[in-house]
Amino acid sequence: MVILIGIFLACMISFLLALIVLVFVPGFGLTFANYMVFLVGALVGTFAFVYFVAEKLNDPGNHWSRDSKIQLLLWSMVAGGLIGGTASMLVKKRFEGNPAKPLGDVAGRDK
Repeated sequence: MVILIGIFLACMISFLLALIVLVFVPGFGLTFANYMVFLVGALVGTFAFVYFVAEKLNDPGNHWSRDSKIQLLLWSMVAGGLIGGTASMLVKKRFEGNPAKPLGDVAGRDK
C-alpha cells in the first residue's frame, strides 16, 4: 500500500511540476510531446532521487524522527522531479535544434 501511495504522489507531483515548468519557462512550450518528455524525466528523477535519499536515511546511525524522514522524502520527490524533468527537456531542446554547421562555415562571410 505504501508503494502505491508513493507512485501516486510521484505521478501527481510530476504532473503539477510539468504544468508549472512548461508554462513559465520560455522556450519549452506546453505541447503534448514536451509534456510527455518532461513527465518521463520527472518520474525517473523522482524515483532516483528518493532512492538515494532513502538509502542515506536507512543508516543505522541516523537519528531523525519519522515525521522528519517523511518530509525529507516528500521534498526529495519534488526536487528529483524538477531536476529530472528539466534535464530531459534541456536534452530534448538540445537535440531538436538546427543541425550542426559544417566546419569552415563562418557566419557573416560572403561566398
